[in-house]
Formats: sequence, structure tokens, C-alpha cells
Amino acid sequence: MRTDCVPLGWRPDVSVRMWSRCGQTCPSVGAMENPTTDLLALKRVRALVRSGSARAVRIGAGLTRTEVARAAKVSARSLARWESGERLPHGAAALRYGAILDSLMDEHR
Repeated sequence: MRTDCVPLGWRPDVSVRMWSRCGQTCPSVGAMENPTTDLLALKRVRALVRSGSARAVRIGAGLTRTEVARAAKVSARSLARWESGERLPHGAAALRYGAILDSLMDEHR
């Protein structure tokens, strides 16, 4: 369970407890549509961040940090922390960021 979130209540339509962090609603891990696929995607995006490849992909695509941050629905500061290795992406934001990176890498193949 995330210790930085507070419970909002139960959503029986998706069988998951909803949480709030910084005023945003986010599902707990139980809400992953395909937990195995999502965990593999999370592992992949974190590996890209750790290696510095995530930043290289963004720059290679000619995109600014702000543009990618908006698309991933995170702040530019969060993206900067991920790219610098200060923090690792997590949750739905990490999955969105990973999908963006995958799309950018597929486009340049």
C-alpha cells in the first residue's frame, strides 16, 4: 500500500480502492488492466531512465522536456528528476512515459 496516499473509497465497478495523492485520484496497483504487462513496462521505462536512454530518446526526437511532460501528464520538474536519475518514475505516470518513449523509439527505427 502506498503510504503517501489517502483512501477515497471503494469503486466496485473496477474492484479497486481509489487513493488520492496531491489532490489527484489514482487507482492502487490492483487496478492495472494487465499486471504482468504493466510491470514489464514499468521495468522497461525504469531501465531506460537509469541508463540515460530516456533523455537521449526525447532529445533525438527533437522534443522538449515540457512537451513530453505534458503528454505524460506530469510536471516538467518530475521529468527532469527522472532524466537526471534523482527519482524513478512510478505508477500510471511511469506507464504513460514508457508508452511515449516506446512510440518515439518505434518512430525512429
